[in-house]
Amino acid sequence: MTDMNGVQIIRGGLIRDTETGLIYRVLYVSAETVCWIRMDESRNIPESIAAADLKMKLKTGSCEGVLDPVIDLEKSAISPARAAERDRIYELIKDIVTAEPGVYRRRERSALLRAKVSAAGIGISKLYTYLGRYWRGGMTPNALLPRFNERGSKEQVYTDKRPGRQRQDGQSGKILTDADKKNFARAIREYRSFGTATLTDTYNWMIFRMYVKPRFPGDPSPERLPPEETPSFRQFSYWYSKNRQPANTQLPEEQRMKDPDSAECECRGAAEDISFNADWAGMAAQIDAMIASCYLVRERNRNVILGRPVLFFIRDVKTSMITGMHITLENTAWSGALLALKNAAEPKAAFCKRYGVEIADEEWPCQSLPTAIISADEENDEMEESGFSEAVARLGIVVENAPSYRSKGDLREIMESALKTINMKLTGIVPGAALGTDREKDIRARKKEACIDVRTFIGMIIRCVLFHNNYHVLKNYERSSQMIRMRISPVPRDLWNYGIRYQSGTPRTVPWHDIVTVLFLKDSAEVTDSGICFRGLYYTCEKPDPEKLFRKAGSAPEKQSRQLLAYYDPACLDSIYASSADGALIRCRLRNDCSSFAGMSEAEVNDLMEQDRHDQYKAELDEVMANAVLEQELQKQIAERLNDKKSGGTAARKPAPAMPSEDRLLRSYAAVSDEIDKMLKEAGG
Repeated sequence: MTDMNGVQIIRGGLIRDTETGLIYRVLYVSAETVCWIRMDESRNIPESIAAADLKMKLKTGSCEGVLDPVIDLEKSAISPARAAERDRIYELIKDIVTAEPGVYRRRERSALLRAKVSAAGIGISKLYTYLGRYWRGGMTPNALLPRFNERGSKEQVYTDKRPGRQRQDGQSGKILTDADKKNFARAIREYRSFGTATLTDTYNWMIFRMYVKPRFPGDPSPERLPPEETPSFRQFSYWYSKNRQPANTQLPEEQRMKDPDSAECECRGAAEDISFNADWAGMAAQIDAMIASCYLVRERNRNVILGRPVLFFIRDVKTSMITGMHITLENTAWSGALLALKNAAEPKAAFCKRYGVEIADEEWPCQSLPTAIISADEENDEMEESGFSEAVARLGIVVENAPSYRSKGDLREIMESALKTINMKLTGIVPGAALGTDREKDIRARKKEACIDVRTFIGMIIRCVLFHNNYHVLKNYERSSQMIRMRISPVPRDLWNYGIRYQSGTPRTVPWHDIVTVLFLKDSAEVTDSGICFRGLYYTCEKPDPEKLFRKAGSAPEKQSRQLLAYYDPACLDSIYASSADGALIRCRLRNDCSSFAGMSEAEVNDLMEQDRHDQYKAELDEVMANAVLEQELQKQIAERLNDKKSGGTAARKPAPAMPSEDRLLRSYAAVSDEIDKMLKEAGG
């Protein structure tokens, strides 16, 4: 519509009121009236204004036309689902929006809406919502397309009040600022993204480094900020869930169709607590193993890579207490599990002290064997083949089978999760840790970074186990009413002590003779008149020689008669147990001249023995070369004296026989030395 002064009002155009800043969409234009609707979505009801008044405002500049931001989508860019939703809504309001100009008058519009409500069974407020979308979108059907990208509330910025539940006394929580979010991003980038650290470990790493107050420059243990100045873990995890990259996950229905067995375990509800699979603490245990992510080196030559160790753990089902452990560099299958059971039955203070960790007996109060071991279905065959089930049966331990997918309370998954947590604690901080996504060249780089030896690594794992037993909170553990009244914390050690005192009584113990004969490794030892020789070390009986073994060894006509069966712990060769003819065990300890090997494991002893043999070969080579030089020097002196005698002391001395030069001797020495080094390496150096 254009008047005599050239002011144009277009149906569907946008006009902005320069005084209020409001923008209107023109819906209907006549000689007397203009109908429009506000674009700010405050009301879905059209308004009317006199055409003459609007023209005057446009002429004087009180109103002005603006560009339309709404762009009509092409049909090719619309998905079938969105198009179907658009067509459904348009069919509902088609009869209403085409009834112009009556739809813009209140009485006639109300009649049209009531008729549609009775016919379609839809609410008036919903119809007004659809009408508002249609009119503001340019009065085209595509204005009714679903706008999924606009759903959800915008991020709110809080300045005076912390959102969420009220913070309790002593709990962390604050109003997040841009600096806090930068700290969150830095923690994810520098710690979690490096390896496979858990979100809890990442949060603790961030708090220790970014929310502390050093008491002096270089303070190794700075003071943590007050709780009201520290973000909570809920805030950190919520921020992470909103900003992380979405994972490619499957719906439970899709996974159930693809793999019904695993979906039955992973997608079903947790209807029971796993701890109720055992009646008391120490009754049932689970044993599992995993290969650590760290490469270890030799203690006396850190340029030699030994490989990645295998970790064995015994975990109590009722309390989640780790009762025993064993670490080895050999793929010993279930013999490592037997040694982990042996560790569960021995005092822990002496064991920890062996690796430089001083603890009290109360910090690891486990010195017993379980009555049952729960294993996964596929592990039973391995146990039978290795003789593990038969061995533990002699100790009164029953091996129970748990299905792979629907195991008893999904114990296998829980145990592997505990192992993974301990492994991940070291992945991000130990040099030489291999990640699951590493390529071959990355693995070679990790090996070059390795610097941790076996003894140090075992000490680190012991500290991780002590942290798990004494401080790890079992958040989903259901405590009984008596535990709550007695204020028993959901920590493995407190649960273990409570179970031993109020439920099961005295822990189950086994005679040490049976533990040695079943759980220790065994091999032959040689009886000599100097003592029992085992792995190159000499042992003597703690008591007087009961069967006069050493005396018999001196008179034994055949070597076969000087052999006996010895039981030993590869983690410490301080003592061995010799088996006598009647089956009794004789404890033998290291001789005083072998005391330098005290506290060493079998691997460490073998390493020292190999180095000793290498040094012995070097010393013998030096002796051979020095002897050759000595003989040449003696021959030279003898030749000179013979010449003096023949000439009567006056004749000129004849030159001595040519001797090999010093350079020739050195070259010969180096060649022989290189050949010996090559032979030692081929022999397993």
